[in-house]
Amino acid sequence: MNGIINFLRGNAKIDIYGGNPEQFINNLAGQGIPFWKFEKPEPGLASVIIPYSYARDAERLKKGTECGIEVVRRSGLPVFLNKIKRRWVLIIGLILCLLAVPAMSLFVWEIEVSGNETVPAGEILSVVEKLGVHIGMLSFSIDQQDIRSRALSELKDLSWLTVNIKGTKAEIKVRERIKKPEIIDEKIPTEIIAEKNGVVTEINVFQGAPLIVVGQTVAKGDVLVSSEMPSIKSGTRRVHAMGEIYARTWYDFSCEMPLKYDSKVYTGKKAKKFSIIMFGKRINLYFSTGFSNTFCDKIIKCERVILPGGYALPITVNTETYVQYEAESCVMDVKEAEDILKKRLSESLDKIIGEGEKVSVGFETKVSGDIIMVTLHAECIEQIGNLREVK
Repeated sequence: MNGIINFLRGNAKIDIYGGNPEQFINNLAGQGIPFWKFEKPEPGLASVIIPYSYARDAERLKKGTECGIEVVRRSGLPVFLNKIKRRWVLIIGLILCLLAVPAMSLFVWEIEVSGNETVPAGEILSVVEKLGVHIGMLSFSIDQQDIRSRALSELKDLSWLTVNIKGTKAEIKVRERIKKPEIIDEKIPTEIIAEKNGVVTEINVFQGAPLIVVGQTVAKGDVLVSSEMPSIKSGTRRVHAMGEIYARTWYDFSCEMPLKYDSKVYTGKKAKKFSIIMFGKRINLYFSTGFSNTFCDKIIKCERVILPGGYALPITVNTETYVQYEAESCVMDVKEAEDILKKRLSESLDKIIGEGEKVSVGFETKVSGDIIMVTLHAECIEQIGNLREVK
């Protein structure tokens, strides 16, 4: 509390030299001038801090004390105001800034979408922008009911939407519709075809006429279960074939990579660039990094200017950090490279077979010069049947 009071009234530090400094201090006390932090670092020299407004009075008290005094430092609000009292442009700018802050808090400077999973945020923002929700709008001009009804009429995949204003941020919260499960129309005749080459290992037909047997080799596109069933009245009838056909499948595919690569060796040198984005305009506060014809990592950090109370201004401070490095040629260990390629091939196989079963997986490695190639050989059991509508 004392620190705040001292700042508001201002302080002056006085050096007292020669004669008897204690006599000068007694004169200050006798005149009722407050002082603190009396220090005497060496004989014939002392210092004390007094209120800024008593600095001239202290000058008069040195008479008859055989002391000299010197004001070595002035600080606090009065000193600051004295410095700027002739700088009218600065004062006017400060006043305008103080007035602009509460005025800018009446506008929306940030829009955030939450609650969406499948509907892109960009699509939601595009629709609400046409309805008047955009950066720079007055925060109290939003008609919740009108925006909700009109936005939902355009965004068919949403079941609920609301716009909440918090300070200078507009929060658009949405809820997506729960899609109805796909209903299979069993009146439509279909047949089951093979979507992959393989040897049939298991047949589970629930409806339709199987055209294959276990152990038979089938090719992609072959009809496995027909939609034609015998009928007493008409001879044959078309049905919606249903079933699961499992087959043994084989895969052979390769992946390669160079053993030589460039590694980053950081030099320890860094440089920063600062820029300000205000109302969509970028203002650069730099000329260059000083790193010419060198390799650098670029790290970008964006910070929104937030006022006390959570009010976000349309001002973003960008800091670009450049970390210098030198490229050093290295050779990867064959075993390390082989493990990387095996992992990539295994992940690719998992995506291809989905829920299928891997019976056996083997790898073959070849190194030619600075290139390593790994080939995967796999045998799997998969469900290869796929429905196709019969016209």
